Order: sequence, then structure tokens, then C-alpha cells
Amino acid sequence: MKFLFNTRLLGLSIILFLTYNSQAQLIKEYKKYANIAYKQGDYKLAMEHYFEAYLKDSFDISLLYQYAESARMYQSYDNAKDGYERLIQVDAFEKYDLAYFWLAEINKVLGNYDLAYTYFSSFESLCKDKTSYPFYKTKNELVNKPIVYQILEDTNKSQFINHFDLGINSDYSELAPNLYSDKELYLTTLRLPDQTEEKNNEELAQHRFHVLKFDGNLGFWDKKEFRIPLEGKKYKYSHVGNYEKVSDKEAYFTVCKSASASALTCNIFVNKEDEPIRKLEGINHSGGTTTQPYVYIENGKTNIYFSSNRPGGYGGMDIWIAKLDKEGFVIKVQNCGDAINTAGDEMSPFYQADSNRLFFSSDWHPGLGGLDIFKADKMNDSTYANVSNVGIPINSGINELDFEWDSNQKKGYFASNRLGSFFVNGEYCCHDIYAVEVLSDSEIIAKNAVFRDYIEDYDLIEPNYEDSVKVDTPKVIKPNNFDRVYYEVTKSYIELRYPTIYFGFNSFKLNQFALNTLDSVISIVKRDSLDQIELAAHTDGKGSDIYNLRLSKKRATFVQSYLIENGIDSSYIKFGFYGEKEPIASNKFEDGSDNPEGRKLNRRVELRYYKED
Repeated sequence: MKFLFNTRLLGLSIILFLTYNSQAQLIKEYKKYANIAYKQGDYKLAMEHYFEAYLKDSFDISLLYQYAESARMYQSYDNAKDGYERLIQVDAFEKYDLAYFWLAEINKVLGNYDLAYTYFSSFESLCKDKTSYPFYKTKNELVNKPIVYQILEDTNKSQFINHFDLGINSDYSELAPNLYSDKELYLTTLRLPDQTEEKNNEELAQHRFHVLKFDGNLGFWDKKEFRIPLEGKKYKYSHVGNYEKVSDKEAYFTVCKSASASALTCNIFVNKEDEPIRKLEGINHSGGTTTQPYVYIENGKTNIYFSSNRPGGYGGMDIWIAKLDKEGFVIKVQNCGDAINTAGDEMSPFYQADSNRLFFSSDWHPGLGGLDIFKADKMNDSTYANVSNVGIPINSGINELDFEWDSNQKKGYFASNRLGSFFVNGEYCCHDIYAVEVLSDSEIIAKNAVFRDYIEDYDLIEPNYEDSVKVDTPKVIKPNNFDRVYYEVTKSYIELRYPTIYFGFNSFKLNQFALNTLDSVISIVKRDSLDQIELAAHTDGKGSDIYNLRLSKKRATFVQSYLIENGIDSSYIKFGFYGEKEPIASNKFEDGSDNPEGRKLNRRVELRYYKED
């Protein structure tokens, strides 16, 4: 019996060993592929693999740190925040002091400024390396805290922000708007070119920036064929952007190559009529990045502002100015000085000669989070004064850059990845082009009134279709138990289901029924102190995919605006827009004929509320 017992014990030991060995091997595989994905810049895949490895080995908190780092690099800030918060709870020896710094930065992005400065203070005391960039950045943030709170209070209500729809923007990044003669708009994009599916797949795999041109006509922008004639194999896989057209005969732009999965090396090129395209010698720096040219002519001489990490700067990317001779060759390059440039990054310069003012983006000067846009008075090429944040609503907690004003400082353009932009990953990955106009109170009221009541026409609707001339109030019965909450556990939240808001055909106007419903919602949200509101906006099946995405976004935006106007904090509201992709009823009957009642149910914004479990 003793022998039999020992045999069974040995068998159990072998099973346990094999199980442990198999689990260890699986964890090793997750870590291996997570590390590969991270090095290749596939932060989404890295994030998923690190988290799976951590779930199987929660004692290895380095996996949790790598998960949070991957989420931050992917700009999935909610997941990054969750990862860093978990980390500091289990990091008994405070090995990962940088988690406090990134929590501070992320909470600024998310608009949680009180919590952000709490984490900055914690990092200041816990930081092991008092000579590191995060430590100096933290000291700077704490000094600038009163200025940031003042910026938050001083919203400029005369500025009206307009987010360009799909067409100008896409699900991928759009950057560097350049308006030439009010009739031509150039921008840099990561979207796929309009080519064959096979070619699109190739372009997506290469993931390259390129330049698009739009012609302005009666307030509409039409995309036109445009190509920069870069010849030679060495440019085949290059990124091209920051197109700055100076005249009908002269333009400047940036050509970049991937230095790593997440970094580019860039040079500025010039394209003149009747001359070969050439690299602008004297400005570019071998092995570094020189980019974002802004060109202006003064007293017949060409001046170029640009951003570069060339030697002689203050750290990171700096703003520089170069002067060119009559033949277009660089004769002088000068740093714009320590009033503009800092230990952080200064980028996307724009000089407005009429006001003698330089605009630029920075992540070091007192800002709301990420890159903010700043302005400074130019004294001479190396001396600037009165540097200040241009404030809200142009700046947000995320990134704003590539700003340009018109000569009257009444209308401008910039790029931002703020909430409401079109995101391919549903997070904060991608920048869009925005416009800003300075309007009087009466102009803003009039513009809002027109915008709210406007009903666009589809370009794919049958003529004389009855809904196109008549918008009926949907016959939806308000439930008697509206205050009753239906609970459904969803991950770490409890989802609370409330009635849906419905819209007329081809409309994003809130009818009286919708307003009454929203008033009830607002009272419940305030009473129950709910943590988050998600607005999921949809359309019926009429119209093109792109048009319906635009329409569903407008529906979500108007619901969001009403909630904010009636006391709901904007930081609690998130929205998604899905167009016609998620119907809850059939838009057509089985025989292919139209189903108006089904389409009415699909024209909706679902309000999903969340409360911490």
C-alpha cells in the first residue's frame, strides 16, 4: 500500500509539474509576442498580450506596467489609467515610480485636474531620478498649476469651433491644414488613397502619410487629384506631408522615413516651377528631424519657421527660423530663444505678419494637457515676449497643433485629437481638422439656430420620397416606469437602460418629445450621481455610409450639447456614432420593399448610463 501511495503521489507531482510547465510556457509565449508587438509599434496587440500574461501570472507586476505603457502608447487612456492604478496598489516597494507621473499626465488628458496634480505631487516626492525629464516636467507642472486653473475658467465664448465632417476628415489622422488663396486647402493624411482594394491593403500595411488637395467652391470642399512628383526608389516608402504652398510657383513640404516603429526622421524639401525638387540644404540635420515649415516673405526675402531637434536647441523639438537668399538657399539659421523653446517639445510654428505674432504648439508651457497652442509677440528673430496659451475652446486636454489664423484673426484652422474626432480605434488615436471663427454674440446665436434646425438632403434618396418632405414625430410611448433601473452587469460597471431618443427622417433636430425625455434623464443623472453617460447614435439605411456616419455624429452632438447646457459635466459624457451599421429593426421587408416603421426605430440615440459597481 505504501508503494501504491508513493506511485500515486509521484503521478500527481508529474501532473502538477506538467501543468505548471505548460502554464509557464504559455506566459512566456504571451510575453514574447507582446514584446515583439511593442517593438513593432503595434501597441494594441502588445496591450492585449501583456494583459493576458498578467492574468496568468499576477505576481509579475512588470507585466501590468507593460500593459499600462502599451495602452498609453496606443492612446487608450482609460485602460492605461486602470493599469497604472492597479500597479501602484500592488507595487509595495514603489519600484515603478513613473506610474504616478503617467497617471498625472493621463488625468490631465481626461480633464481630472485635481487628481492630476495630486499624482504630480506624489511623483515629486517618490521620484528616484531627480535629474530625469519626468521630474523636471513635474516641477514645471506644479509651478504652472495656478495658470492652468485660470485657463480653465477663461473660456473664450466668442470663438465658434467647427469640426469638418468625413470627407475632409477620415477615421485616420488629418494634420497640417494649409489654406492657399481661400480657394485651395492642403492637408496631410494617413487615410488610404482611392485606389484598388489590393493597393489599399498595401498602403495600409505601409501606413504612410501623404498630401491631399481640396478646392473650395461656395463653401464646399471638393477633393482633387494631387501628387508631389518625388522621383526615385529612395522615396517609394516615404511619408510626405506639411505641404506649404507659398505661390503658384513655389511650395515647401516634409519627407519622412521611419526610424523605428514609433519615430520618423524628416527633412524639408522645396518644389519650384521649372526646377527639380530638392532637399533644402542648410536647414536639415543628418540623423535628426526637421519638419513643419511655415514660409513668409518679408521685404522680398524668404523666411522659414520650422521645428527641429537639431543641435543647439533646448531639448526635444524646438522652433527655429531660417533666412534664404534670392536663389532660395539658406544663409542663416537661428533658434527662436528660450521664451519660446523649452525642455519639452515646441512644434508647428505659424507667423502672422499683420500682428507680428508667432503661434506654436508646446507640451511644456502652461497647458491643459498634451500639446496646446500658444502665441507670442515677436521682438526680433531670436527674442519673443508675452507667451500665452490661446485657451479654450481652441485648446483641450488632448493635442492641438498646426494652427493658422487669417490676416484678421477671425478665422483659423488647426488639428486636434479631442473627443468627437473620428477615431479608427475608438479612442484618441487620430487627429482631425477643425476650424475656429470669432463671432459676435448675435452671430453665434444665429449660427447655432441655423445649425440646430438645418436638415440636409441625402444624395441617394428616391425623388419625391414622402419622408423627404414631411418629418413625423415618432409614435413612441414613454414607459410609466421611467425611473425604474434595469441592471445588467457589464465588466466592472452596471449598465442602466433608459429610453431611446428618436429622430425624424434625415434630421438631427431634437423634437419636443426628445427634449422632455432628456429633461427626465437629466433629473435622474443628477439625483443618482451616475458616473458616465454614453450616447450611441444611429441612422436608418437610407443614404451613403459616409453620410450616415456624419448624420449620426450630429445626432449625438446635439444630445450632448443639450445635456451640457442643462448642467451635466461634459467630462461625464462620451458618444459613439455608428451610422446605419447597427439597426435594431429591418429597414426593408423580405421582398425588398421599404419598411418606414423599421427605419423610424433605427433613427435613434441610445442613452447608456454607468455607475460604479
